[in-house]
Amino acid sequence: MSAQGNVNAFAHYPLIASAFVADFYNKMSRNRAEVVNLYHPEAMMTYEGEEYFRRDKVSEKLAKLQFSSCEFRAQTFDAHPVSANQIFVMITGMLLVDGETNPTRFAQFLTLEVYDFVPPRSEAELGVVSALIRNDIFRLNYG
Repeated sequence: MSAQGNVNAFAHYPLIASAFVADFYNKMSRNRAEVVNLYHPEAMMTYEGEEYFRRDKVSEKLAKLQFSSCEFRAQTFDAHPVSANQIFVMITGMLLVDGETNPTRFAQFLTLEVYDFVPPRSEAELGVVSALIRNDIFRLNYG
């Protein structure tokens, strides 16, 4: 899969990152199995210091996570364009698992490879993003 020439991550990177992050955490909270489709076939993920290379290994790790339900609450995110079709995103937030009431803080770093973006028609919309995760670093912050 190659990036389309008409995508310019520099022009829309805050909107692209916002729309992608909202979709990603919505899928993580509702059905983790869907999330694997947001990873590039040659993606690399580091989860709590353990590395997984390629989408199939990422899928295996996501399937083995030790909780049945989760709710991600992204509190902040920062985005920087890396190239005409890549965006680096840092997210911090809270994670609630299996009905717990005490959230655990998390930090996540994503590199997105953007293939297409349809800007929103109004401020109430996020826009439509076609992008895949190339790199994912995830850490829980205890304490």
